[in-house]
Amino acid sequence: MNCFSKLLYPTAANKPVRNPYFYKPLSFVTIESARATVTREQTIHINLTLGNVPAVLTAADIETLFRHAWHNKAKQSADVRAYEITNGTAGTWLGYTLKEARQEKHRAWTTNGVWDVANSWIPHAALKAD
Repeated sequence: MNCFSKLLYPTAANKPVRNPYFYKPLSFVTIESARATVTREQTIHINLTLGNVPAVLTAADIETLFRHAWHNKAKQSADVRAYEITNGTAGTWLGYTLKEARQEKHRAWTTNGVWDVANSWIPHAALKAD
């Protein structure tokens, strides 16, 4: 996320580092299929909801930047997809990202649970957003 954050501001890459409460993107991270009983056909993957990104960026721009940070820099899978969430799709997306927690409520908060609290971030600027 630090590498991705810097890519959001190409002319001032240190903005998210120097002032993260205003420039580091909001991130809500959930992890799917992180269980010992997962079959080989399933993969452990993350759902990442982003906010507080520059308004000039499209979903395609964000996908390109995140793929660069995730695949090229962190050497993870290149299977990255970005979708724009609108008022009409926000509930569907949130339901999708938390479906395992709905199925097994105890997995919402456990150490190997669904919500990756350590990698989620709510910047101060988001607290004053409409």
